[in-house]
Amino acid sequence: MRIALLFILLSQSMGLAHSAQIPGIPAALPPGVDRTFEILFGNDAFGGADTDDDFRTQQFGVTAELYDRWTVTAEQSLLTLDEPPPGKNRERIDQLSLTVGYEFMRIERSRSRHWLGGGAGVRLNGQYAGSRVQNGYHQLFSIGIKDMPYAATDRTDLTGWLRYNGSGDLGQPFALPYLGDGWQLGYWARGTALLTTDSQTDANLGLLATASRRWFQIWLGVQDDVRNGYNRDDVSAAVARYEEGLGVVFGMRFGPLLIETERQFNGDGATGRFSLISTGESLRSWGDNLAHFSVQTGLTIPDVYLNLQGRWHKRGLFPASADLQQALVLGVLYGTPQYGDDVERFVETTQVSAGMEWEQSPFSRADYASWYASLGLGWRSERLVGEGDALGGAKSSRADRAGLAGGIGMRFSTTAMRDSIALLLQIGLIGWLPSSDALVDLAGQKETLQEAELNLSSGIFVRF
Repeated sequence: MRIALLFILLSQSMGLAHSAQIPGIPAALPPGVDRTFEILFGNDAFGGADTDDDFRTQQFGVTAELYDRWTVTAEQSLLTLDEPPPGKNRERIDQLSLTVGYEFMRIERSRSRHWLGGGAGVRLNGQYAGSRVQNGYHQLFSIGIKDMPYAATDRTDLTGWLRYNGSGDLGQPFALPYLGDGWQLGYWARGTALLTTDSQTDANLGLLATASRRWFQIWLGVQDDVRNGYNRDDVSAAVARYEEGLGVVFGMRFGPLLIETERQFNGDGATGRFSLISTGESLRSWGDNLAHFSVQTGLTIPDVYLNLQGRWHKRGLFPASADLQQALVLGVLYGTPQYGDDVERFVETTQVSAGMEWEQSPFSRADYASWYASLGLGWRSERLVGEGDALGGAKSSRADRAGLAGGIGMRFSTTAMRDSIALLLQIGLIGWLPSSDALVDLAGQKETLQEAELNLSSGIFVRF
C-alpha cells in the first residue's frame, strides 16, 4: 500500500516539470549514494509541457571528486526568453559556473545520515556559444532553429553556497509481492543556499519520502525554491520568476542513472534533469582482461555531433608499455552544427575514422578511473545548408577531405560494473585536423569548410 501510494502520486505529478537543480553547484544525491564523478544533463525536452525552449532551456555539468571531501563542479546553462510578455524582447544569455566544494561534516548512524558542505566559485553571464549548442541539438533531432539576440548583460560574479543533506530509515525492511524483499522506506531532507557578489540569491528546501531496494530508488516530496536579485535583464528576471515557488519533486535512480523533475503548483514549465553517476567501483579486474570489445555513444559541444565508436581491446596488440591497454577503434560522427555564430548556416557533417587507442586502467591510485588517448585516420564530408526565410532550402556542394582524428580524456566506473560487462562514463576532448580547407558557395556567398575542430565529448562506454 505504501509503495502504491508513491506511484499514484507520481502519476499525478509527471505532466509538468521545472528545474530542481540550482545551477553551478553539485547536484543533490539521494540517500546512500556517493559520487566520484557525475555528468548532468538538463533540458526542457525532458518535461513535455507547454513551454517551448524558454527559460533555463538546457544545462550541462560535471562534478568530480578531487580528494577526500573535495569536489569541483563545472556547468553551462542556456537561458532564453523565446516568448516574452508584452513590451519585452526575445533574448538569450549563457551562464558558465565553476565551483569548488568541501564536506564540512558527515554523521552516519545505524538508521540516519547527515551531511553538511559548502563551497565557492565564479559565475559568468554573457555570450558563450549557447546558440551553437542549442541549435546544434535542434538540428540533430530535427526540432527547429532558435534565432534570438543576446542580452547586453556581460558580468562575472563570485559565488558561495551551503548545502545540508539528511536522511533516515522508517521502520524495518519489508517484502512486496512480485517485487521481492529488502525494500526500505525512508525520508530525505535537503536544503541549499547560494549567494553571488551581485546580491543574487538561490535557495531551496525540500522534504521527501524514499523507497529503495539495492540499485533502485524512488523519491517523492515537496520543495520550495527561492530566486532573488535577478533584475539586470529581462531574461534572468523571467527565469528567476519561472523557477521559484513551491512544488512537487519526483525522482528515480536505476543504478548509475538518476532522473528528477519538479512540478511547481502554480507553474506551466517543462524542464527536468538526468545524471550519470560513478560511485567508485574498482576497474582492476578489467585491467587484467586480455581481450574484450566495447562500444561508446556520446554527444559533443559546442559543435553538436552524435559520436559512435566500437573497439577491440587486446593487451600487447602492438609493442608498448605493459601498463597500457591497446585497442583498434572504428568511429562514426554525425551532426549539423551551426556555422559559428550564424543561425542561418549549418554544416551537414558525416565522418568515419579508424585508429589506435591507448588506455591506462586503472589510473594511478584512483582505481575507479582510467585515462585514454587515441589517434587515427578519417574521412569527412561537409556541406553548408541554409535555414530561415532567406536561405531556407539552399545547399552548397560537398567538401570531402581526409584527415587526422583523435581524442583524449577519462573514464569512470559505475554501479553497473560486472565481471563480463561494464558501464563507464566518459568525458574528454575530440579533434579533427583535415588535410586542407575548402571553399564552397551557398546562395552566391563563398564560405570556408573543413577547418580544424576541437570539441568536448561526453557519454557512456560499455565493455563486453
